[in-house]
Amino acid sequence: MVGGLLGGPLTKRASASTLTTAFGILLLGVCTVTAYDLLAA
Repeated sequence: MVGGLLGGPLTKRASASTLTTAFGILLLGVCTVTAYDLLAA
C-alpha cells in the first residue's frame, strides 16, 4: 500500500525506511526511560 503511494527509487525508499526505523527506536527508548523514571519515582 505504502510502496504504491511512494513509487520512488528503491534506494531513496530504503534510506527513508532505515532513518524512520532508527528514529522510531530512539523515540521508543526515550519514552521507555521516561516512563521508568516516572514509575520509579
